[in-house]
Amino acid sequence: MDTPKDKWALGRASEELVAEYLTARKYTVIARNFHAPGGELDIICTRNNTLFVVEVRSRRYGATRPIDTIGPHKQQHIFDAVDAFMALHNPGVDEVRFIVAEVEWHAGTPEIRLTFDPFAGH
Repeated sequence: MDTPKDKWALGRASEELVAEYLTARKYTVIARNFHAPGGELDIICTRNNTLFVVEVRSRRYGATRPIDTIGPHKQQHIFDAVDAFMALHNPGVDEVRFIVAEVEWHAGTPEIRLTFDPFAGH
């Protein structure tokens, strides 16, 4: 697979890969690209009565890890979007957890790394 050339294509390809990766690991994807005032949620999935909110971050291979690009402002947008999703859809889950899915592209080969509960204190 070639590394997508522009930022938008890279992001979309990475989101698709992560959705497939999670599905193969018995997560059920229930929403993608959920838009709410102030924020967007890339992937929302469930597993064992837990809702997982997945923020996908991608980069061509380099010095900066994709997870390091999520600052407090972006985190707040994610939390606000989760509140909106829960109010609209009431998925009836016992717990909500967060995952940052990092996709690093090395010469056309994507590497996926998941970090569970990356936002301290939330």
